[in-house]
Amino acid sequence: MADRLVRPAARTRPGPGLPLVGRDRELATIAEALRRSEPVLVTGARGTGRSAVLAAAARSHARATGLTVLATGAVPRDEQLPGAALQRLLAPVPELSGVLAGVAGVREMAGALAEHAGRWLWCVDDLDRIDEFSRVVVLAQHGVPVLAGATTPVRSSWRWHVRLDRLTRADAERLLATLPGHDHPAARLVLAQAAGNPLALTELARTLPALPADLPAPTATELPLPDRLRHALAAPAGTLDAVLLRAAVLAAVAAETPGRPAVAALDTLAAPAVWSALAAEGVLRPGRQRRFVHPVMRAAVLERAGFAPVGAARRELVAALPAGHPAQAWHTARAEPAPDATTADLLDRAASGLIAAGRPGAAAYALALAAERSTGPGSAHDRRLRAAHCAERAGAPDWGRQLAAGSPPPGGPAGHGGTGLLRLAYLRGDDQSRDAVRAALPAGADEVTAAWVQAVVEDGDPDGRVRALLTDPAPTGRAGGSPGQDALTLGTLALARHETAAARRHLTRSLALARPGSPDHGLALSGLVTVEWDAGDLTAAAGYAARLIAVTRRDRNVGVVEDVRASARATLAAIAVLRDDADRDRRLREARDELQPGRHALYALRLDRAQGLADSIRGRPDLAFHRLRRHFHPDGRPVHHRGSDLALADLARVAAGLGRGAEVAPIVEAAGARVRRLGSARVTALWLHARALLAGPAAAPLYQRALAGGGPWAVERALTMLDYAQWLRRGQRPAESRPLLTAARAGFTSAGLGGWRERAQAELDAADPPRRTGPVPDGLTPQQRQVVTLAAQGLTNPQIAARLGLSARTVGTHLSRAYPVLGVTRRSQLPAVLDTGGTS
Repeated sequence: MADRLVRPAARTRPGPGLPLVGRDRELATIAEALRRSEPVLVTGARGTGRSAVLAAAARSHARATGLTVLATGAVPRDEQLPGAALQRLLAPVPELSGVLAGVAGVREMAGALAEHAGRWLWCVDDLDRIDEFSRVVVLAQHGVPVLAGATTPVRSSWRWHVRLDRLTRADAERLLATLPGHDHPAARLVLAQAAGNPLALTELARTLPALPADLPAPTATELPLPDRLRHALAAPAGTLDAVLLRAAVLAAVAAETPGRPAVAALDTLAAPAVWSALAAEGVLRPGRQRRFVHPVMRAAVLERAGFAPVGAARRELVAALPAGHPAQAWHTARAEPAPDATTADLLDRAASGLIAAGRPGAAAYALALAAERSTGPGSAHDRRLRAAHCAERAGAPDWGRQLAAGSPPPGGPAGHGGTGLLRLAYLRGDDQSRDAVRAALPAGADEVTAAWVQAVVEDGDPDGRVRALLTDPAPTGRAGGSPGQDALTLGTLALARHETAAARRHLTRSLALARPGSPDHGLALSGLVTVEWDAGDLTAAAGYAARLIAVTRRDRNVGVVEDVRASARATLAAIAVLRDDADRDRRLREARDELQPGRHALYALRLDRAQGLADSIRGRPDLAFHRLRRHFHPDGRPVHHRGSDLALADLARVAAGLGRGAEVAPIVEAAGARVRRLGSARVTALWLHARALLAGPAAAPLYQRALAGGGPWAVERALTMLDYAQWLRRGQRPAESRPLLTAARAGFTSAGLGGWRERAQAELDAADPPRRTGPVPDGLTPQQRQVVTLAAQGLTNPQIAARLGLSARTVGTHLSRAYPVLGVTRRSQLPAVLDTGGTS
């Protein structure tokens, strides 16, 4: 007999072409229970796909065993008809349905059915809603394959229970990717509003293909609800009285700005009994946080209330929030759609705080709303591009493109607002800002302007015009451009291409020609900060940064103040972090206060890279990996098209030490095309260095090529020499490593990087020929001697690993082999043994 599933197909089977995603573990557990001929109970809230899981598990077991599936579920008025569900279940098999006619009691019924066990697989959904007689009989089955499902927990003595929780974010994205409209900008709302509920996800996704690409608005927080979804997950919202509905609307708008202030405001706006009643109705979760049972419930409340009551609720919430709280600006802007510069500025500042708190998605919302309320096209454009950048950082590139598409540039790159567009593209380095420059480039632009755009926006230089300008001792200027301005343009052009020597030459000339206090003076100083940072002359970089801050402090009309001060503050903080200066924390606070999220991505990444390097040398490799991995999007694309690749080697080094090289290898591989198009000796060397770190035994030629080009990048070359020397020494080639280590140590010493200098010295000590004199016990290798000495000083294994450039596992191996030689059994005995032996 064919499988008989007596339920509507949409409730029991995945739809055509719709895979069952994220339930492999649950299906495996069910299969194991049925394989053992034992009953299994599957529970899950509405919409979690319980019926689909039951159907898939039943079909799989039937195919594997040849058993016939008998299936049923609840129908209206089941509770009024004892045995109704059981009758439906057994109706297809006359010999079983006859059992019902001759037995009255539950126990007798269960016993009679047990005699026929093993020939059928029972599949009973809605076990909590069928009639009690049938439920008790089903639950009385033991040692037979029974597959039952329930929305709410059912008391059962069965050993096998499977609970269906909401899908993980990754599984929800996998499911969404199988549905039409998955690439619509509003797909982010589907994921957020579904909250891992498969029914909500599929029903909401079905609305996307009919939506225009520009709807809903980028600041929308929810999608309209299909009727089926509203009925399944949000029915209580339709029955609330006026008092409960008002409180529910307040909670719904407050959910957009979560936190203690919002909760405290809600407590003043409705009585405790009202909140308790909403929890009892199944609208809110129990507790004082006033959270909805599901985002679909929140959307249903807002839909039922309508625009005017929602606006009134926002105004009530604004009045109840603490004065000056950022949430006031958000709700004011949502309630009052007119442009307002003050509200836009408050939202902009709130976005900075959200970025600092690691919430780029929320920052994108705040900046997008700030753009809508901006009073000028320039500020609106800037905010939308920054919002697009935050959306990208939040893993929503389609949303980012939607935000950027709604922001036409206010001027061409050579006209009004043009330098601002180019500067923004240089600082942000994302696709949206680069596209804005491309769209604004006028036909027939002068040679320098066209080359400037080419240098900032594109990786390639197919006609060689950028290279020609950088190498021409007397380049042709722009029409009407002064020598100082032309030098500034060429210097920033060279910076954008990582041509550090040319940038230093042009920017030094620009600084000499610029009037103190003028915009060109500040930009030239800012460029020289970057030049010396890139070159590894950290003392010179700090000097230029200090001058820049002093200039902008004296004259607030210097122009582009925010950008140049961000450059200075970020660089001073990065230097303090790398050198572990006493004022490091103060410098970091000052940098965070100055950096604008999104706009100053180049400088934020500079600081991230410095912190990642510092974490790696101080024994915090996991944190270092986290910081350095942030230079690239989750899919491996660079966050900044020109700045992210500078961290390739640093990321590869940390990943290799953690055994995570395979994770970053695709990022390094994908960078190759960009590196080749750019043709920068600096970035090429960093890319080769990264490849060498992941190449294992084949690393030598890559290291040699990375070092062959020379160049002024002292710290980056010292890092390459150190890594190559470590590779040589581990390959039993210490003599070849010593010159490299000596040069690396000199580079780190010159830059004031004490931690890296110590690592180079430790490697140099380990590469020295073994000393036969002194009290060190026979049998210890030079590396073991170093590890034991540092352990005796109290350093942990990760700290020793960071100091010596080893893995923590290797450190542990060295210690375990040294203990028997030293005659000790534990770490705490090392100081006494080494003191007794005279080892320092």
